[in-house]
Amino acid sequence: MGDCIHCQAARDEIAELPAAHGLSGKLTDQRAIERRFGLTRAQARITQALYDAAGRMVPKYTLESVGLGEDASPDGLKVHICAIRAKIGKETIDTGEGGYAMTPVGRALIYTALKLREVA
Repeated sequence: MGDCIHCQAARDEIAELPAAHGLSGKLTDQRAIERRFGLTRAQARITQALYDAAGRMVPKYTLESVGLGEDASPDGLKVHICAIRAKIGKETIDTGEGGYAMTPVGRALIYTALKLREVA
């Protein structure tokens, strides 16, 4: 069963937030992501890859190579995804078959947090 029309409209509005405010869709300040959310370097790289994919599913092997490199362990990516969700929010990353995707809510949270940092 689908969402009500109001819930879907709110979700669509959140999804359009970064583009509506001139964000190209790519994050360039990985250190800001680390500092703002208390992420490790590997977690920030994974978050950046998910954000830059603009809601598309990113295969696990891609995230492992981006975030973990040669230090990848069988459950390493799962551990990092759990940590990212705990630090940014459970609703920020969707799990799909063979990969993960950043939700519109996740993109909006990260975008807003980085924009507020620029203003401060």
